[in-house]
Amino acid sequence: MDLMKFIEKSLGFRLLILGILLILLNPFPVDGRDWEDSSIARKAQYEHLYQVQTEALGRIFNRHPWRQDLNESLGIRAFLQKNYEEALAYLMPPYHSGLLSDHGKYTLVLILLEQGRVVDASQILMQLNPVTACQVYSTNPVLKKIPLEERVNILRILVERCPGNPDFLYQWGLYQIVDNYEEGISYIRNAAQIHPGYHSAVNLIEQAQALSLLERAPAYRLTLFGRSYLNLGEYELAQRVLEKAVHLQPDYSEAWAFLGEAKLQMGDGSGKDDLEKAIAQNPQSVMSRVLFSLYLSRMGELDLAIDEMRKVIEIEPHQSIWYLEMGRLTAQKGNLFDAYTFYERASQLDPDNPLVWKALAKFCVTYHFDLSGRGLYSARMALKLAPKDAESYKVMGDVLYNLGDLATAERFWAVSLKLNPSYAEAYLALGQLYLQENRLKESRQMLKNAESFASQDEIRSLAVKLLERYFSESVFTGNTP
Repeated sequence: MDLMKFIEKSLGFRLLILGILLILLNPFPVDGRDWEDSSIARKAQYEHLYQVQTEALGRIFNRHPWRQDLNESLGIRAFLQKNYEEALAYLMPPYHSGLLSDHGKYTLVLILLEQGRVVDASQILMQLNPVTACQVYSTNPVLKKIPLEERVNILRILVERCPGNPDFLYQWGLYQIVDNYEEGISYIRNAAQIHPGYHSAVNLIEQAQALSLLERAPAYRLTLFGRSYLNLGEYELAQRVLEKAVHLQPDYSEAWAFLGEAKLQMGDGSGKDDLEKAIAQNPQSVMSRVLFSLYLSRMGELDLAIDEMRKVIEIEPHQSIWYLEMGRLTAQKGNLFDAYTFYERASQLDPDNPLVWKALAKFCVTYHFDLSGRGLYSARMALKLAPKDAESYKVMGDVLYNLGDLATAERFWAVSLKLNPSYAEAYLALGQLYLQENRLKESRQMLKNAESFASQDEIRSLAVKLLERYFSESVFTGNTP
């Protein structure tokens, strides 16, 4: 109590408190040069003269190096100029001090991703507000390079923080599906309710589960799900599951073949050895030879790939799908008339299969082969056999577009989108058509939709290139000093 009375009466203490308040209320010395440089920086930002802005902010920073609020503006400008090391030097001090805004942290994440520091980027990413973190994680493919176990931990958090994000629900479901099918499929179904594009994944996984119940062998079940992961482009998950399958049953040739394909898709050349091992174990394994043929075709060894497919047809001469693959390979060699005969043979073997007619129509479109004759007829057959199939309408639109009937092509592509609102290829086709017709507002929206819904890198890449070329937009707005 005596001490409190002393403090209350202490003039020195009151002056000390006043001094602290003055510092807090006006932490930076008043300097006319600061106002001048701030005005220069603001004007330069408005006129997009970023080098001038950076120099003006730098002068203020040099006079007051403790001003970490300037670090963020300078760091963002350095990032926009692709001076990543300089940007890091500005942004890291306020980050470690806890003074960096979400905008600055977002910039820091992008810098670290550019430098390949994916793990560091992910750690900062999880400190952002949920909306920003979810957006960055779902749109930046580089983050998929995070090691699988750490990615699972991040997804666990993201599913809680972003419960309405279909991408995270889908990914989390995929991680659960093998060990806990019911929980995993429920997440993927929820994703499909939000984003229709995931319905095909639900169907694929449900089919794998149904087949796995017919034969209780664990290696068979693992191989079915590994194959599903491959079809979904989830190669790392496929490799992990298939490695378990061959461990449980080392003489299971199909498991080795799918494992080889998963490794090759991951850039692991030892996958070729696994494919050869699968064929050596069972020379009559059709799937092993088909996957080996695909590998050879990707390597440019078309003659060897065709030889493998000939062996496949010898084993299963009445399967239309093998003739379609033989036609594809033969067309790649430039032998279009020979390729056409393989497509025709497939249509004779399986005339009620819309997939066969779509493949034939696509061949005609790709190589401008008898478009007005066999191409148009095949597209009509596909529509007749599958009148509610979005791809059939897309293919018909492709044929008509290449025949010069742009208005009718547009209508067919529009119908395909009504049937499948997440059909990236149809959005891309309309985006290119509208660009050609100078309908720029509509084109921009279609291309953005294509980028958003694309599951194939080439579709997304083309949409992004067109957006950047014809509708360039700045990602950053910058901070005012």
